[in-house]
Amino acid sequence: MFATWASPAFAAVVAGGALWALFLAPLLLYQVRAYGGLSIPRAAGSAAVSIYAVALVAYTLLPTPGASSWCAKNHDGEIEIHAFHSIAEIRRQIELHGVIGALTTFTVLQVVMNVVLFIPWGLLARRYFHMPFALAVLSGAFGSFMIETLQFAGGWTLIGCQYRVADVDDLIANTLGTLLGAVLAPTFLFWMPRARDLARLRLAPRPVTGLRRAAAMLLDLALLWLAALALAPVIVRGLKAEALDGSLWSGHELAPVLAAVVVVIPTLRGTGATAGERMLWLRPAWPVPVRARRLKAALRPALALGVYAALMAIAGAWADDGALGSALWLVSYAWIAVVLLWTALDLRGGLQDAATGATTVDARGSYEQTFA
Repeated sequence: MFATWASPAFAAVVAGGALWALFLAPLLLYQVRAYGGLSIPRAAGSAAVSIYAVALVAYTLLPTPGASSWCAKNHDGEIEIHAFHSIAEIRRQIELHGVIGALTTFTVLQVVMNVVLFIPWGLLARRYFHMPFALAVLSGAFGSFMIETLQFAGGWTLIGCQYRVADVDDLIANTLGTLLGAVLAPTFLFWMPRARDLARLRLAPRPVTGLRRAAAMLLDLALLWLAALALAPVIVRGLKAEALDGSLWSGHELAPVLAAVVVVIPTLRGTGATAGERMLWLRPAWPVPVRARRLKAALRPALALGVYAALMAIAGAWADDGALGSALWLVSYAWIAVVLLWTALDLRGGLQDAATGATTVDARGSYEQTFA
């Protein structure tokens, strides 16, 4: 019996954790833009939401019958609309097995698990989504109602027939679990900050760390690859008039041009920051005004991603030469890896800042001044 409830829990942790990891990068970027910086507690809360969402599906809708023959034999659906009928069933179990023995029966455990299953709903609704108490409880009741409706409708025809019993007592138990979670939320999730409180500090300067600078470069690299992915068909068909060969860099002649458009040109306006730096509230600064600031601003990303794109272009040009082409691919990846590591570890800003005499600062102002 324990395995009946333990297996979906294990699956929820694995699948929910994988789902959270898949969206982790966009989530962290959203936090930086919405809150001005990262919030580890909010990130942990999003992981809990992801795992819990998968757990709800696993416990309430899975496993499915999986065979059309099952629906042919079990086409008559079941619905229990008599409220509190579980109380009489629990009393019957107590008469048969005693109080202690009844606690281990499926009848009692099913009611208990229906309550426990929705306690996290109340916790998360109150402290992660910060709903008012009444709204948090009502949201749990509505969520349970939708699940029971889905069970009664057999997955809204996705399954083909009803394969779970729709029970009003499940709705009552789930709502009770939500209520308990909402009551316990301030005690168990007192450490969860409010999103709106974090948003109020959005424009407050933060320390500029090596990891933050390297993350900005990774964002620029991701934009470069996304542009290559989007433009690869155009480049190949326009320049070669051949079928795609699967390489994002098939039009290797335009790789440096692509890097210039995606990474370098954005530095020619405003503060001189790249698109990735703008996303993370960063910008380059020079200790004294320099006459060639625009040139230096453009040179910063060109030294890193520009060189990388040029190496990729050369590697693409020599792709027919197996050994040389492979070696050049490795050199290009090694180059960007070294530059990223240098940027993350060097307190002075890495290659880009060292070569141009710049300092990467927070675009919102001086962090040191705010704490002076």
